[in-house]
Order: sequence, then C-alpha cells, then structure tokens
Amino acid sequence: MQNPDYVNRPPRWESYTTEIIEHDTLPVIKYRKLVKDQDYWKGTDERGVAVRLDKDGNLCHGWGYNELKISTLLVDRLIESRYRNIIAVRGNEWGVIDMKGNFVVKYQQYPIKEFYYDFCTVELNGYSSCINLEGELLMPFTAQELVIRDSRYAEAIYGDLKLLYDLLIPKLVLVEKYDYIEDISDSLIVIRKVNGTVEIYNHDSLKLNDETIEDVTIDVTNNIVAKTTEGWIIYDSNANILFKDNEQKYSSVKITKDGYISLAQLNQNNYPIYGVAELNGNILLPCYSDSPIKVFQDKGELYYILNKYKKAYICNSKGQIVSPKYDFISKGREGICIAFEGKFIRNSDGEISGENGIFYAISLDGHVKFTIRCQYLYSFRNGYATIKQDYHYGKVNTKGEIVIPPIYEAVGAVKCGLIAACKYGYWGYLDESNNIVIGFQYKAAEDFDEEGKAQVQEKGFCATINTKGELLSEWERDPDYVEFSYDSIDEATYIKDGLAEAFNGDPSNYWNID
Repeated sequence: MQNPDYVNRPPRWESYTTEIIEHDTLPVIKYRKLVKDQDYWKGTDERGVAVRLDKDGNLCHGWGYNELKISTLLVDRLIESRYRNIIAVRGNEWGVIDMKGNFVVKYQQYPIKEFYYDFCTVELNGYSSCINLEGELLMPFTAQELVIRDSRYAEAIYGDLKLLYDLLIPKLVLVEKYDYIEDISDSLIVIRKVNGTVEIYNHDSLKLNDETIEDVTIDVTNNIVAKTTEGWIIYDSNANILFKDNEQKYSSVKITKDGYISLAQLNQNNYPIYGVAELNGNILLPCYSDSPIKVFQDKGELYYILNKYKKAYICNSKGQIVSPKYDFISKGREGICIAFEGKFIRNSDGEISGENGIFYAISLDGHVKFTIRCQYLYSFRNGYATIKQDYHYGKVNTKGEIVIPPIYEAVGAVKCGLIAACKYGYWGYLDESNNIVIGFQYKAAEDFDEEGKAQVQEKGFCATINTKGELLSEWERDPDYVEFSYDSIDEATYIKDGLAEAFNGDPSNYWNID
C-alpha cells in the first residue's frame, strides 16, 4: 500500500550531509550516512531513520534497540529510555512509543526527559514537572529535579528540600525534610532522616511512630520490621504494633514469605539459632534450629522443617520430631515431603542436585514411600512429581513408578489427564501412559484448565484448544509476542492495530504511523 504523502514529501533533514555509499552486496534502496561497523552496516535511510544491515544487506532489528524495528517509525529523533520505552521527537513535539512501535504518550508540547510507569517527567526553562499518559500537567514547573518513584509517587527536589507528590490525586503528601524514602504504601511513607533514624508517616504528613527506629525492612504485605533502641517491633500496614521484643532477646527478626516471624537468638558460642512465631507474637517453635525454620500446612495442621547439626528433620505441630534425619527436606505437598541424602549443590532457583544421591518421598509421619536416584525430584502435584535426569524431565507417581520417562526438555502438570511436554523445541500433550495425544507442533503450550481448555502458541499467534486438539478459537496475534528474525528485507513486515508499516522491499510502501 503506497502512501503518496511519503513519496512526494520533500526531505525533512536538509541540514544533514548526504552520503550514499555504493556496495555491491547492498540492496538497491539508497541509504544516507551508511558506514561499516565490524560485520554490519549502520546509519540512516532516505527518511533519516536509523537502520542496521548485515554484511549481505539484509535489514536487522532496529539499531540500538533489541526489540523494536526502528525503521518503521517516521520521526526526527529517537531517544532510548531506561524503562523499555522510547522517546520520539517530531519537530517541537514529544511523545513516547513502546517496544512494538505503538504510542504510549501521544505527541505534546513539553520536552520529555524520562518515562516511568504511567508518567513522564518533562522540562520547561530548566524546571521539572510531570504529565500523565493523556499529556495532562500534574504539577507546576517549580522543581529543580523530579524523580518518579513508582506507579503513583514522585519526589520533587528543591535544593536540599524534597517533597513527595501523589500523582494519582494529585496532591502533596509529605512535607518533611528527609534523606531518602525507604518505602511507600497506599497508607504509609517510611523515610530515613538525615541523622540516620527512620520515621513512619501517613499521607497527611502525620508521624505515627513514637519509638526511635534505627533500621527497617518491609515485606510484600507492607508489614514493617523495625529495629529500635528498645528492641524489635513489627508494625502492620497502618503502623499498628503486631509484635514487640520487650526483653530484647532476639538478634534478628524477619517476616517470611509465608507470613510467619523468623526469630534468631545467639547461643553460647555466639552462633544464631532460629525459632518461628505467628504475626501476633505467638511462639510456634522456640529458637532451636541451626537455620531458619520452614513452615507448611497439610489438612489444616502445621508442620516444620528444622535443621540441627547439618541434618534436616520434620516436626509436627506439637514440636515433636517425626522423621529420620536427611541432608535436605523440602516443604510437604499432598501429604508428601521430598528428602535427599548425599552431597548436593543448590542452584539460583533453590533446586538441589547431587552426584550419586538418593531422593526419598516421605509421608508426614516420616515413613518412606519410595526412593529414587536422579538429579532432582520436585514436589507432588495432582498425584505426580516431576523428575529431572540428565537435564531432561519426566513424571513419577506416588508409588515411585516412572510413568513419563525423563526424555523431554520440559513437562507441565497433569491436568484433565494430559501433560504438556516439550521435545526438540516443540510442545504437545501426553496422556498418563506416555502416549502422544496431541502432537509436538506448538512453540508454546499451557496446562489445561478445569474446563479442559489450554492456550497454545505458534509463530506469534495464540489459540485455545480442547483436550482433543481441536481449535476452540481463531488464531490471534499474541500482543506480547514480537519476532525479528528476518531472512531478508522483503520479509521485514510488522503490522499492529494499523500503527506500523508494510515495508516489502520498497521504502515508498509506507504506512504512516501518524
């Protein structure tokens, strides 16, 4: 589809020195300022837009950006942002595009300095302000510098003074001299003062803590663990006290991911020993374990995994040890814990692997259900556990029988009697006897849901299938999928919502993003 406006448009970059370099391997299309860069040619095309070619003259991804084909955009200048978006400049107008070429912030008059979350910092006459996605100005141009902290708040800096703005309302929420902000929630602001102490405020600049806080950590539920001059205190998200170490007997207090308090005391040899408590301060296990205690529930009853003298044990809710000792025990699931005996190495994902080690599937009363020698045995899910052997994956049942041999690059969970599995880079579905039900044909495949539906992906398009492999929906482009492995310039075509281009080997075949 030819755009006559582009064909008849005079060059907009007359100030540039035109320099067309002829090369027998480059395509017929003329380029400007094209220079050799190791094994690539890089420069600008006839529109002044950044391009990059390989040694055979084929168009590569956008120069300088791993995921956006810059040659699709008709702009004067592109500025890379730190947060995976790109600032576009056209004349005296400024906007923001995402990594697929769609406008996030349409062209507007204020020069954009940075884009973060749903806001842009803008400048005018040396002062900073902020606009939202609609281009609305949220505060006056008075700050010397503006820092967007997250999806809601920004710090305005006036010399030595910092003020905190809520950009969603918008309004000033903290007027207090501080060094930096430790954390912000919907109800609290935790700041560190210049003298090093920490204070907690609400959004009306009201100080909520009376204690002198020396340090804080904040968990995902916005509970605050504070080390004070009087001992440890845990505040909830409204600064109410949940736990207080009045006797100052703990050397460390932390909130676990499961919502329990991990406590540590120093023994007579000055080594930490660990206990665990509920958030209300109720002690579940006193400090005894040599490492932090893991807590899990099964059928409403609490169980603990503790370590003593480099060995792991299972403890019941009464604090009684119910299992033999192992080198490692994972949290229980479906009434079974996975234990390991032998030398092991823990990787970055928390998995362990060892040489000539044995994995044990043990019940919560410590009885061994089966043993197996492998690289890793994962927790049970829907009656099956994933086994890893020679960096391939399979499945075992609760009797330890290998029902899916470990020959696959990846396997999913057993859902609706089917298991998603990957072989040679393609996904299909197996039954519980390792029979192929749906062939290996997809680039990605999800587990089936309770209704017997699963989403599959093929070459950037998604569809929903049933357990027979029949399509339940039309193939639609995956909005999160972008592929840039072009074999030649003739295949460099990307269209999304009408906001892209059709290149097809001829730069006059251009769909204007305007």
